[in-house]
Amino acid sequence: VLHGPKPADDAFAPGKRLVELVVNGNVVATREVPADDKVHEQTFDVPIERSSWVALRQFPQVHTNPVNVLVAGKPIRASRKSAQWCVGTIEQLWRNREKAIAPAEREAARKTFQEAIATYRKIGAEAE
Repeated sequence: VLHGPKPADDAFAPGKRLVELVVNGNVVATREVPADDKVHEQTFDVPIERSSWVALRQFPQVHTNPVNVLVAGKPIRASRKSAQWCVGTIEQLWRNREKAIAPAEREAARKTFQEAIATYRKIGAEAE
């Protein structure tokens, strides 16, 4: 229930909402804002030292799409762990879907999956 009364142990005070700035999956700043159906302009002063994705989250209900911030023209390399998760997800997806792909298309699909896995392995190797 998103709009009913909130339990006492929620992450925000009654009548307030917690807004979080998320960089590469990590919360780097938070603000409490009134939950009064009005627009509340927010400014976050957070240094972005390497290319990253940035989003806002109104905890626990809403998350914006990420905005890519490129620093010195370098690609985003959020984390090695994130890239490894992507590899595992693609491998699992292939195991679950391989037999459902038409036989005439299966080899091309396999190559596409392998290219995606190689891409995320490369990203993982380049990440911190």
